[in-house]
Amino acid sequence: AMSLAASEHAADASDANSPWMTGDWGGTRTELLDKGYDFSLEYVSEMASNLKGGFNDDTTGRYSDQFAFGLKVDLQKAFGWQDAEFKLAITERSGRNISNDRIGGPRAGTL
Repeated sequence: AMSLAASEHAADASDANSPWMTGDWGGTRTELLDKGYDFSLEYVSEMASNLKGGFNDDTTGRYSDQFAFGLKVDLQKAFGWQDAEFKLAITERSGRNISNDRIGGPRAGTL
């Protein structure tokens, strides 16, 4: 039991076994998770090019990205409310979709 207790530690951001990219924040993240609070920060980027074809076949490229902040609260752990959770997602998107002005026609629209 003593050897197992000694191996328990807060994971650093550089620890390959850490479930989080930014580490355990000195144990704070695990403590918050045990209390029902889980945070996320995400980034997604996309690049596309229209080399030939489509409604407007000029060669062009587009770039778009999205940042997202998330919070999930297990309300049973946090407040004792049975089978309840709260989720919040805040996103910021920027860039242009190549399908809107190069691939699809202006009268047809695209999905």
